[in-house]
Amino acid sequence: IMHRSYDGDGDPLKALAITTGPCELVTWDAEVGAEVRRKDRPWWKGDFWLDGIQWVDYGSDPNAMFSAFESGEIDTNHETAADTVSQTDAMELSNSELATGSTIVARFNVGNPPYDDIRVRRAAQLAVDNAAILKIGMDDRGKPAENHHVGPMHAEYADIGPAVRNIDQAKALLAEAGKSDHEYDLISVDVDWQKNTGDAIAAQMRDAGLKVKRTVLPAATFWNDWSKYPFSCT
Repeated sequence: IMHRSYDGDGDPLKALAITTGPCELVTWDAEVGAEVRRKDRPWWKGDFWLDGIQWVDYGSDPNAMFSAFESGEIDTNHETAADTVSQTDAMELSNSELATGSTIVARFNVGNPPYDDIRVRRAAQLAVDNAAILKIGMDDRGKPAENHHVGPMHAEYADIGPAVRNIDQAKALLAEAGKSDHEYDLISVDVDWQKNTGDAIAAQMRDAGLKVKRTVLPAATFWNDWSKYPFSCT
């Protein structure tokens, strides 16, 4: 939803500059950073005590962010990956926690056969124990997903029970679809927690008797075509 004053110009700075917030956009540079400063007029919600905020993109390697904390270059971060929380604890940083819908999705592109067949997609779901994946990929921080896009933090959430692993049913569905010999190729980005999660999913699928190949790509390559991959983690 955009403000009526936005004319659809392709310049992202024009779109991002339209805001009802307390700050105005100063700079925005993808994969580099952004900066906003407090407007010189009253804010409709009341007082805003910061002069401005500057964001710095340190990339996918958390060590760069930790170095920035240690040097005093930054005051806070937007997000700490679950597999690095122990490092922030060791640095005696103050951690806060909030239940969100942030997750990883092992998704199929139904425009790529045989993933247009629900039996092939469902077989992969049934081969995986989401609770085990959470422990391996996210150090058991969070809640196991239920294979849909609404979580307990949403007002629309309804508890339909956990996703249950059923290896026999997974094999039966593949056989019914005539795809018992199909090899899944699970593609993920080369970021530790996402790579580890993808590896764990593939391992469980193999343990269930499914054939799985793993492809891990650097971020610069992965995100160029992420929406086109037949089977990938995002």
